[in-house]
Amino acid sequence: MAHHRSAVLGASAAFRGTQNMALTSIALLLHDELHADAASIGLVGALAGAAGVVANFGVASRLRPSMLRSAVIVAAFVLLGGLVVMGLAPNLAVAAAGALLVGVAGGLGMPSLTGLSQLLARDASRRERQLAVFTLVLSASLAVAPLIEGGVLALSDQNVRLTYLVFGLMPLVVAGALVSVRPVHDEPLELRREQPSAAGGHPLRLPGPRIALIAQLMYALPFAAVTAFGAAMARSLPGVSAATAQYAFTSFFVASLAARALVAARSPIANKTRVLVLAGVATVAGVALATVAPTYLTFILAMALLGVPHGVIFPVALSVLAESVEPAALPKANSYLIGGSNVVAVAAPAMLGSLATAVGYRGMEAFVLAPTLALVAALGWARRHATSSEHVGLAHER
Repeated sequence: MAHHRSAVLGASAAFRGTQNMALTSIALLLHDELHADAASIGLVGALAGAAGVVANFGVASRLRPSMLRSAVIVAAFVLLGGLVVMGLAPNLAVAAAGALLVGVAGGLGMPSLTGLSQLLARDASRRERQLAVFTLVLSASLAVAPLIEGGVLALSDQNVRLTYLVFGLMPLVVAGALVSVRPVHDEPLELRREQPSAAGGHPLRLPGPRIALIAQLMYALPFAAVTAFGAAMARSLPGVSAATAQYAFTSFFVASLAARALVAARSPIANKTRVLVLAGVATVAGVALATVAPTYLTFILAMALLGVPHGVIFPVALSVLAESVEPAALPKANSYLIGGSNVVAVAAPAMLGSLATAVGYRGMEAFVLAPTLALVAALGWARRHATSSEHVGLAHER
C-alpha cells in the first residue's frame, strides 16, 4: 500500500506540474511562435478553462472509485496529445485544439488523482496525512515545473515549442507510475462502515461536503484576483518595477507551501471546520490589507497572508470530504469541490478586469471583499448548524 501511495504522489506531481506549465505558457507560445494578439490569447485560455470545467462535471463526477486509476491514465494520454498538438501547432486554431485537450485532461485527471489519494489510506489518521502530503506535493510541483521549463528554454534558445514536447515525457511517467497501482474497490468495507451515505445519492446533501465546498469557493475569487492582477496591483505602487512586482508571488507561494507543510506535520487535525473558518478570516484580512496597502512592503505582507489560506483550505477541505461521504460518492464530491473553483477561475478574470478598468485595482479588491465576507459567514453558519453527532468528521467538533 505504501508503494501505491508513493506512486500516486509521483504521478500527481508529474501530472499537475505539466498541466500547469502547458496552461501558463499559452501566452508565450501564441505570442512568440504564432504572433497572436492579446484577445486571441485570452480566448484560448478561456477555452482551456471551460473544457476543464466540462470534463470535471460531465465525466469525472460520474466515475466510480474502481475507475479512478484508469481515468488518470486516460487523462495522461489526453494531456500528452495536447502537449504534442500545441508544440507542433502551425496556426492558432490547432493550438486552440491542443489547449482544449490540456483543459480536458486537467478536468478529468485532477479530481481522479485526488480521489485515489483519499481512498488509498484506509484509516482516518493516515488518510488525512496522505491528503496533506498530496497537496504539498502539488504545491512543490508548481514550483519545480517552471524551473525545468526555464532550463529547457535557456538551453534551446527560447524555443517554446520544444518545451511542450519535452514535457510530453511527463504524462508517460504518470501512466507508468499508475500501472503498478491496484484499482480501488468500489466499496471498501473498512470505509463503508465509517461513512454515511448521502441522502438522495448526492454528497452535497451532507454538511461535510457543503462545508468543504463553501470553504473552497470562499477563497476562489480572492485567488483569481491575486493570480490575474497581483503583479499589476504591485506595479501600481510607488517605485515598483515590473521585475520587483513579480517577487510578490514569491511571498505568496512560500507562505502557501509553509502552511501546507504545517498541515501535513500536524495531521490529523482535531477541529478541521474551525481551521477552515480561521482560514476565511485570514483571507478577508489579506484582501483588506491588499486593498489599502500604501507601500510595496505592506502589499508583500498581504500576499503572504493570502498565501496561508491558499495552503490550508484545499488539504483540510479534502479531509472533510473524505470523512463525510461514502467512497462511492467521493468522485462526485471531489468534482464539485474542484469544479466549483474552476468555474470561478474561468469567469472571474474578465469580470474583475472590467471592474478594475472602471474603478481601479483598489476598488476591484474592495469588491472582492463582499462575496468573501458573505461566504465566511455562510461557512460559520454551516459549521454551527451541522448535526455533529450524525456526521463523521464533525462529531469531535461539537
